Amino acid sequence: MVLYNTAISFYFFALRIASLFNHKAQLLINGQKNWKTNFESAIKTFNGASVIWVHCASVGEFEQGRPLIEGLRSNYPKHKILLTFFSPSGYELHKNYNLADLVMYLPFDSKSNARHFINCSNLKTVIFVKYEFWLHYLWELNSKKIPTYLVSAIIREHQPFFKWYGKAFVKALHNYKTIFVQDENSLLLLKKLNAVNGMTCGDTRIDRVLSIRTKALELDRVKEFSGSCKIIIAGSTWPEDEALLLNAFVHLKEKHKDLKLIIVPHEVNEKNIVHLEKEIESQKNKINYSLYTSSGSCEGSDLLIVNTVGLLSSLYRYGHMAYVGGGFGNGIHNILEPAVFGSPMIFGPNHQKFNEAQDLLKLGAATEITDGSGLLNAFSKFLDNPPILQDSSQTCLNYVNANQGASEKILKQITINYSADL
Repeated sequence: MVLYNTAISFYFFALRIASLFNHKAQLLINGQKNWKTNFESAIKTFNGASVIWVHCASVGEFEQGRPLIEGLRSNYPKHKILLTFFSPSGYELHKNYNLADLVMYLPFDSKSNARHFINCSNLKTVIFVKYEFWLHYLWELNSKKIPTYLVSAIIREHQPFFKWYGKAFVKALHNYKTIFVQDENSLLLLKKLNAVNGMTCGDTRIDRVLSIRTKALELDRVKEFSGSCKIIIAGSTWPEDEALLLNAFVHLKEKHKDLKLIIVPHEVNEKNIVHLEKEIESQKNKINYSLYTSSGSCEGSDLLIVNTVGLLSSLYRYGHMAYVGGGFGNGIHNILEPAVFGSPMIFGPNHQKFNEAQDLLKLGAATEITDGSGLLNAFSKFLDNPPILQDSSQTCLNYVNANQGASEKILKQITINYSADL
């Protein structure tokens, strides 16, 4: 624990320095200020009600936890739901989430913070999503015999459990009542670590995207832009993705006149939109574009830039194929969102952490690219061979439909244990 505590202290110190010039770091530091006073005041409004705590690191983990929150809210309407985030991205996007009674940043993991946080809350059940191992919180929850679950987890051999410094994390595994893992390999690795509290249930995000599909918005401006053309949706893109996309799109348009592109940047702000517009201008008038929020007509535009948030999951309904960003950075974004609409997807090389990416690559419904020529070839494969596009589309739909139900399995297990613990 000495090494862990030192790492936490160093991280907090580095974050304070970073907050002087990094907006996200500043948001996180500000979100931690006066947390005890603010938390105590918020908890008092619960009037002693039992609390279900769900912790999600960021946006992706929230999408995995959301079906469970919805189920728990339905099953236990008298209980309060406390939702915490670590990342400013997750908190800022979901701080007004209507199914949670309180949304806040989780205080940094120290013994005193964990003890105060848990002592103030009338916790009955705790759910951590995917990779969350906050050691002091886990020790405190275990000491108070509060049932704690890890959901949609993936265990891999490169993780700290299998390193020389990972003994504390191995011990932490035993503090979970049940670890709901996504695949059988994770279950086998847990057994190697002598953790017998694992259960294979799949990924709750699949249930989430199926729910999204039934509630997808109809977007008139996108319908106007799309018409009867073939549409590529490029979602959660970064500058590295966009440079490749624009070059490939120019070449594809020479052969496929009815092709159009919709780009949704990962971070929608003025700086990124301006950068994207400059990239388009560098193509020397070969691409005509419109902004989603513009009042003008989309007629004559080949490219639509979606410069507003909250539409991507619905936008995929209009696409015939998708490019998912992030694969040239920390990792790809959600590929299940296009898959649920039957859009085969293309992404960069950093996808190893995502089981669905490995599965869809093996099934031929996804393509990894490492450069611009690879991207051009991947799109051409679908555009030049309609039967391949159709088969890949059906493969996506079959995959999502075949792997649904993780949330129901987890909720059933938590409900059984929950009733026994009340």
